[in-house]
Amino acid sequence: MAKEDVALIADGLTALSGLDELKEQIRKSIKYYEAKVEYYSQRLGTLLRQNNTEAKKVGQRPSKGWIRVGSLLLNINDPTQAHKEMLFKALEEFKAKLVGATSFLRSLEDTQLEIPKESSFTLYVRNGIPERLIVDQPKPEKNFTYAARFRVTKD
Repeated sequence: MAKEDVALIADGLTALSGLDELKEQIRKSIKYYEAKVEYYSQRLGTLLRQNNTEAKKVGQRPSKGWIRVGSLLLNINDPTQAHKEMLFKALEEFKAKLVGATSFLRSLEDTQLEIPKESSFTLYVRNGIPERLIVDQPKPEKNFTYAARFRVTKD
């Protein structure tokens, strides 16, 4: 994948300086997720056609030969089925991220709340899906006033 295809919003909190920047970042994430869904769909489809397998069977039957090595699952006995299984799992995860990000952007664009243009934002993302948004209201400018009285005296 090209460098510009990378989703730019990481899990956790992200500070954004304006509504346009927020929407642009979400759109970039959506574009990234769409590319991943397409890529994994193509790879999975190719494997299924090569082996005359139905997609339903992939999700129902876990492959044989998974060995636990610490926190890692390793498969050396059934690599073809393991590839299909992992592609299917990755595809489902990116579909969920795509739906979540798209729903978030739609909600943001459809909101009837008045958000000042000068607002900044703090976005909370979990598992690639934007979940919460804090709108930091712009602080009113404090005008500095100075008043003084002068008195001139003659000695």
